[in-house]
Amino acid sequence: GDKINSSSDLLSKYQHRHGIRHAQSRKWGTFEILEQGEKHLVKLLTIRPRQNISYQRHNERSEQWLVLEGTGLFVLDEKKFEIVAKDSVLVPPMSWHWVKNISQDQPLYILETWFGDILEESDIEREDFDETAVSQ
Repeated sequence: GDKINSSSDLLSKYQHRHGIRHAQSRKWGTFEILEQGEKHLVKLLTIRPRQNISYQRHNERSEQWLVLEGTGLFVLDEKKFEIVAKDSVLVPPMSWHWVKNISQDQPLYILETWFGDILEESDIEREDFDETAVSQ
């Protein structure tokens, strides 16, 4: 749906303009929108130890992931690899991806930047995922 002038969109724009930041909780940790433009959106993900996001892909956007701190396991389509601070991963549209914080006690901080004409949370498709089924 078109949410360009919805109350939540207007509140979000007001909050960004006035420096009000607000983290959204998920079972894996939190995310916070740091910046939003017409064709980009920047989020800070904080993934708790031993937690992971869902296995997902997006039709309308690409994503650039930059690891700020911590250690994770990243799956991009059929490839699995470890990620650490300063690593950057480009996730093209329609690419399946998944990340897990593999630390026992430290959060994984990722700067996630969306690029595209349509930047909506609803642009997501999820599937069940078995991390042992993907080779290194």
